Amino acid sequence: MLPELQSLVLGLQCYLAEYADAVDESSITELETECTTEIYKSGTRRYAPFRAFFGLMPCLKNLTMGLSDARSIGPGNSVLVVDMLRPVASTLEVLRINSLSDMSFLDGIAPAPTLTEFQHLRELTVPPELILPAISPGQRHLTSIIPDSIEILAFDRPTKAILGWMKDVLVGREYFSHRKKIRLLLRMDRGMAWYDIQWRRIRVLRRLRKAGVEIVMNVPREWRKEWELLDFDPAVSDIVDFLGGLTA
Repeated sequence: MLPELQSLVLGLQCYLAEYADAVDESSITELETECTTEIYKSGTRRYAPFRAFFGLMPCLKNLTMGLSDARSIGPGNSVLVVDMLRPVASTLEVLRINSLSDMSFLDGIAPAPTLTEFQHLRELTVPPELILPAISPGQRHLTSIIPDSIEILAFDRPTKAILGWMKDVLVGREYFSHRKKIRLLLRMDRGMAWYDIQWRRIRVLRRLRKAGVEIVMNVPREWRKEWELLDFDPAVSDIVDFLGGLTA
């Protein structure tokens, strides 16, 4: 590996050799790689060399993993990726895991137990299903999953269940003393209706804003200004739309 190389991009068609121990350590600080969702499936030979590969990057600080070929892979586990990243747990500052297409592959993947060993992680972008267990918030606190070094936490295309976990942020404000911003990257294709959250969970959202939480929306094209009103009732809007369809 080139000793002076600082940044590296690996496309989907790149394959790592299994003799990584014959390569010298690098000075790479920034890596962008595109993977298939099979990286979360045990026994996939294609990604077997990844842990040794990351072991050659003692200076890695910024990692972006794009997930393409997003398809259901059956049972999978997010802990496999966390284990691959353990060699850079003491240096990694930015970790972004983004799905480049649909999120259906998440249905069969178990979340990683914790990321607290990544003590220098400042920014994390991830689909919530990869780190948050499908249990009622309160049975397990967010502080046991996210390192306290986090400044920016972004959940990629969450469902409404994320609001329960956001209450943990309010409760654990002292733990998340470094946190400056939390972003919810909303998309309608995940069953997320922003106006419904605005109307039904307004108290939670107000408290989150006071706590410094930033909410980022990808709103649908048929966005209506009345959805932003605090007294908007989505049930009334549904009835009006229904009656309008009868007279059309």
